[in-house]
Amino acid sequence: PLTLHYDFTHYKKLFKTGFPIFMVGQVNPLWSTILNNFIFSVGGALNFGLYALSNIIQSAIGVIPSAFSQVIYPRMTIMLGEGKSVSYIIKTNIKPLLFQFGIMLCISVAGVLILPVIIPVILPKYVEGVRAAQWMMFVPVVLSFGALNNLYNVIKKQTWYLVSLLTGAILGSLFIVIQIKQHGFYLEVFPQALLLGNLTQQLLSL
Repeated sequence: PLTLHYDFTHYKKLFKTGFPIFMVGQVNPLWSTILNNFIFSVGGALNFGLYALSNIIQSAIGVIPSAFSQVIYPRMTIMLGEGKSVSYIIKTNIKPLLFQFGIMLCISVAGVLILPVIIPVILPKYVEGVRAAQWMMFVPVVLSFGALNNLYNVIKKQTWYLVSLLTGAILGSLFIVIQIKQHGFYLEVFPQALLLGNLTQQLLSL
């Protein structure tokens, strides 16, 4: 008869490796979800709909940093397996990220100039969401060097990275609360908070 034997040693090892990676990967998506719910609850359905333009832009342009990250992550893992030092891995991968930063900056500047021209023509009902969308154009620029943070997962030291992510999210959230209390509800504060939060995350995780 066929008998099954479970060796939980391997499961424990996989859990210790995978769970921290899962945790750091959930911080920013959860933060974005909370912000969207806050916009709907406080700003109402109209502002939530207008903010959809910013979400579309973030998703569309954010594909580029995500694609770079998916290429660099396994590359870092391979290099570490080959015995390369952490400093060597960073130096090797910084060049394509500098190239990406230049591309993202150009795209963002062009987008800021083009959005006020094309949105009134193709999506006239979203004109009031243009200013927020212009701010959102620069969020992927800030994330251009985010692929380097994959190194925390590669060397299995995610504690400081998690602290950096949480600090950025909390700081960005406090920025929203302070600004809304002082100036009232306005959509631009949300991409501004994402910029501040993501920039903080990137600087702290260096």
